Amino acid sequence: MSKTDSLFNEFDPVSLKEWEAKIEKDLKGKSISELEYTHANTISLIPYYNKENAKNYSQIAERNTAKPNSKTNAWNMDSFIIVTIEKEANTKAIKALSEGANSLTFLGEVNDLEALLENIMIEIISVDFINPKASEFAVKLKKLCLDRSITFIDQEGSITFDFLGNLARKGSWYSSKEEVVKELENTLNQNLESDLNSLTASNAYYQQSGATTVQQIGIALAHGVEYINLLNDKFSSEELAKNIQFHFAIGGNYFGEIAKLRAFRMLWAKVLTAFGAETTNTKINAVTSTLFWSNKQTKNNMLRATSSAMSAVIGGCDSLTIVPFDTVDSKKEIFSERVATNVQLILKEESYFDKVVDPSKGSYFIENLTEEIAEKGWSFFQEIETKGGYIKALEAGFIQEHVEQSADKLMAAYNEGKLNVVGVNKYSTEDREVTLSRYNQPEMNEIRSLSFLHLS
Repeated sequence: MSKTDSLFNEFDPVSLKEWEAKIEKDLKGKSISELEYTHANTISLIPYYNKENAKNYSQIAERNTAKPNSKTNAWNMDSFIIVTIEKEANTKAIKALSEGANSLTFLGEVNDLEALLENIMIEIISVDFINPKASEFAVKLKKLCLDRSITFIDQEGSITFDFLGNLARKGSWYSSKEEVVKELENTLNQNLESDLNSLTASNAYYQQSGATTVQQIGIALAHGVEYINLLNDKFSSEELAKNIQFHFAIGGNYFGEIAKLRAFRMLWAKVLTAFGAETTNTKINAVTSTLFWSNKQTKNNMLRATSSAMSAVIGGCDSLTIVPFDTVDSKKEIFSERVATNVQLILKEESYFDKVVDPSKGSYFIENLTEEIAEKGWSFFQEIETKGGYIKALEAGFIQEHVEQSADKLMAAYNEGKLNVVGVNKYSTEDREVTLSRYNQPEMNEIRSLSFLHLS
């Protein structure tokens, strides 16, 4: 008998009925039903769970929501850098690395790759490049590796551009559908010999647009499947499975965001299995959402970012970008980026969030929430597939309509005071009414405006 078994044997089991009797006594005449609530307007939750009322309790032990083949919960601490001038971006990157980041993401056109990566040891860190000319960029990176006498094969990170995401946000293909598919094929051919990912399905803007957790799951699944369908006549399911990654924005619903990542990892593995892939790894890059951040009491955003970061790490993200707390303010604090990095360092080096694989596994509440989100997310994914898939569902306005409906409910709850955000519409220093805008207003809005998905 293990020490753990011996410890738990010292306590008598408590039945669900006994728990309910205790709760009713503590409520002093109030009904337990008064404590029930709804997550994201779709999932009914009760205030207590044990193995008697947890959904599919018998399946929890067998269900795999952890990162495959991982003995720790380690994640990459990422710094996101927009490239306008390569030398300036290089300076920011080196500063981020010196402060504790071990992963970099560069967004933008790069003409001088050597200047961008000067004094950066790309052979020991993960680097993501977001560039619409990804195949050409891969050729440049190969040459740089050759010049530095390092192997391109061992490079980690990605060289990608999310053309389907661009379609959703801008309403048109970056060039044409045929040219996009050709570019994706060329990029895959360049990167197959390395560990670099070539496909990205970024769904962060759906969360920023007011989509529910369930909708984000369903859309992400459809997004990934669309990429596979576009390319599976030229590449095997195994090759595509190893080359795709997902981006999620992590909001402020602490437990819901944990369950979101766990549910998605489980469902994407199911999708890959259906395509016949043996690899069911799911690379998830997370970024803290700025939805409901204040530009007047920006220090509150530190707490929001920390809560979101904890959700992302417990949920099992592979890399995490924490947005600086003053992102929505025109007055930038010199130390805000350092604070963002420090949050991750504290979670890893002081709180040891990287030591336990799938740390929320076995929690009746989170397991139940994971199961509910997975079921409803899969159902929404199937609805999108019945419309012909991600592209056709966008062209028909199906995805936009559902996201807009959710955003309307979110705005109504906010404007009616049912959704309280400290420092924004609750305990705010500004004595004025603030409403949530659906349109892409400047960041000086009291809270981050909702993106507007459209197709022309």
